[in-house]
Amino acid sequence: MTQPSIRTGRLTREDLDDVGALFHRHTGRPADLDIIGAWIDGWPCVGAWTGGPLAGFLLCKSFAPDVGEIANLLVAPELRDRGIGGALLACAESLAVEQGITGMVGVTSIAYDVVGPKRLASPFYVRHGYRVVLETAHTHVFARTLGETAA
Repeated sequence: MTQPSIRTGRLTREDLDDVGALFHRHTGRPADLDIIGAWIDGWPCVGAWTGGPLAGFLLCKSFAPDVGEIANLLVAPELRDRGIGGALLACAESLAVEQGITGMVGVTSIAYDVVGPKRLASPFYVRHGYRVVLETAHTHVFARTLGETAA
């Protein structure tokens, strides 16, 4: 299978409807576009496109003044396992470092309700340099230092 050409970049408020549609398709729930808009305004929130509509997004919000939280990383199910998630993560991390963010944290859980099958994303984050810092039967919390201080 040929890998798609992936373009990543910062999301804007003009992308909110596309983010909401992809979120709804995956979860069956409406996205809170007011909250997502606020994250887009202040944190490194990025999207990925492969020549068509939004293929995926990574939403980042405040965890601490210098630490971002990956609030949601979602790739359209039909486009998974093609490098889009990694491209989103790399783009968000690069923008985070530019903004003075020195660490990222996140949570992945198979306990969240979604449409279709759910898989724990910890192996993805570990492949990209994150450490699992807390593990329960259904949930993993992960973290990574960014920039020059990264171990």
